[in-house]
Amino acid sequence: MRRRLLFIFVAFIGTFLMMVAMKPVFLLYYYHLSAQVTAFQLFLVFIHGFSLDATVAGWFTVVPLLLVIVSLWVHWSPKVWHRILLIYFGIVTLLASAIFAVDLGLYEYWGFRLDGMLLNYLTEPSVAMASVSVWQTIRQLLFFFGYAAILFWVYYRVTMLFPTESEDKPFRMLAVLLVLGGVLFLDIRGGVGPAVANVSKAYFSTNMYLNHAATNPVFSFLSSVVHTDGLNDYNYQTDAAVEKDFVHYSQPVASDTLSQSVLNTTRPNVVLVIMESYCRTLSDEKVKGEWVGANLHRLSKEGIWFENFYSNSFRTDRGTVALLSGFPGQPNMSISKEPNKCIRLSSVARSLAKAGYSSSYLYGGDANFTNKAAYLYSVGFDSVIDKHKIHIPGAFSTSWGYADNAMFDQFYSHIIDLQHRGKPYFTTLMTISSHEPFEVPFHKFSHKKLNAFAFTDDCIGRFVEKLKHSPAWKNTLVIFVADHGYSYPDGLSGSACARFHIPMLWLGGAVSKPMQVNDFASQIDLAPTLLTQMRLPHSEYVFGKDIFNPSLPKFGYYTYINGFGVIDVHGHLVYDCSGKMVIDKAGEHPQQYEMMGKTLLQKTFIEIKKL
Repeated sequence: MRRRLLFIFVAFIGTFLMMVAMKPVFLLYYYHLSAQVTAFQLFLVFIHGFSLDATVAGWFTVVPLLLVIVSLWVHWSPKVWHRILLIYFGIVTLLASAIFAVDLGLYEYWGFRLDGMLLNYLTEPSVAMASVSVWQTIRQLLFFFGYAAILFWVYYRVTMLFPTESEDKPFRMLAVLLVLGGVLFLDIRGGVGPAVANVSKAYFSTNMYLNHAATNPVFSFLSSVVHTDGLNDYNYQTDAAVEKDFVHYSQPVASDTLSQSVLNTTRPNVVLVIMESYCRTLSDEKVKGEWVGANLHRLSKEGIWFENFYSNSFRTDRGTVALLSGFPGQPNMSISKEPNKCIRLSSVARSLAKAGYSSSYLYGGDANFTNKAAYLYSVGFDSVIDKHKIHIPGAFSTSWGYADNAMFDQFYSHIIDLQHRGKPYFTTLMTISSHEPFEVPFHKFSHKKLNAFAFTDDCIGRFVEKLKHSPAWKNTLVIFVADHGYSYPDGLSGSACARFHIPMLWLGGAVSKPMQVNDFASQIDLAPTLLTQMRLPHSEYVFGKDIFNPSLPKFGYYTYINGFGVIDVHGHLVYDCSGKMVIDKAGEHPQQYEMMGKTLLQKTFIEIKKL
């Protein structure tokens, strides 16, 4: 009996200690962030992380417990039992080690612990790996093999304790093991309280780095993979109460107030350039007195510049939907991955098609990545042109696709062709070069990241100058806007408002006069604002607001992994839904921001359920 209990105990403790061991590695790997907190706070990382570490240990001990129960009546040779255990522990080792190594490398870019979102990118592994350098691959493989070697050694020693002798009183042993199974169940569940094991159990601080450090990445990944669709994760009040509150954030305070007209025509051709990761913290950066986004800053004086504009999410798939469909990003899913729902989303392409416009989308990479093409066709785009449909001899390209200079030239030719056809058009280009690994045919700055963003900016400047001297310029509205922000400078929290502050600029002969718009707004406001200027109906865009209507509320709203942020001229609030806590705030009425964010978040999922 003792040997059987000892085997289960050692299997659990060995796994638990190896889960705990991930924390010091993570803290040392991100030393520049760990150095900013106290030793006591680092100690609390371990204390608060023990719960999820124990839960994962419980998960991985279930099979050994079941095998011990089977061994009470099935008397195979020790060799057979050890082989079965080594196969099982080998699978566990590979899984845990892969999660450990990938999470360690991705946290730098994602700003949150690994979760099931990774699976969305594995459908196109070659594209998903495009951001990873050879050195990064080697480094993470070393972490993988190092951790796997230690973990498998621990499990190999554990298998040596497996009891193969018969039990004199198997039913008495079974009763003890069933009690032990009950204890294991409580461990996996997270205790006897009403709250089951979830990542919020590791949260203890308003410093999100500490909360993330305490969170077990194996738990974070596996729990999100087996989680439900997440449509009911953010219920804060009744749906009826949400609908009542939502009116305050979406309806004008004075129905007779008209939107300001900023265009000199109601039927311009519309050219949209979605700039990859182009956040204000990067475009506003200076190197030796020179802007990284020098052309964007110069052109901002020639058109309509939106000073306080924010992305609604943290990924391209969500940002694209916010821009083109006026639908907010979700913190735990991506609506663009749901083709049966996408087809019922509103979209600029579909709205303009009713006014006789054609629509097209150009992208230098693979449009199948993250279901982009399926979404675009579902919402009414006439054509989607990616690297598989174009050939640009001699063009610089990376594993992501063609560089921005080649694609802007292609886009210009496409616009001129559309102009010659004589039909009004809406066409979009998604840039690519301001994305990891930041490899570009350009050498302005020594800082690789800043240089890549300066390259995209240089392409923008050249494109605009060419377009100005073409017949397309006079009746065209050109919109430059980012798909999402970026965590720059290094260490900027993935939830910080600055992370979501992005540029938006309207240019072209259709713009009546240059101006700067200081009102706060976000990507979901683009569609209704544009359609209002074109005097086209837009009532189906329930979330977005016409930025130029002075009677509408002015604010920015965004979501990140399990959280949201709200910002306006009076202040801001950032809320973490996992920890159920406010992690950053400014202004006199933070509770109003919290209510606004929760209402918008719950309303988002109410609308998703309707699709």
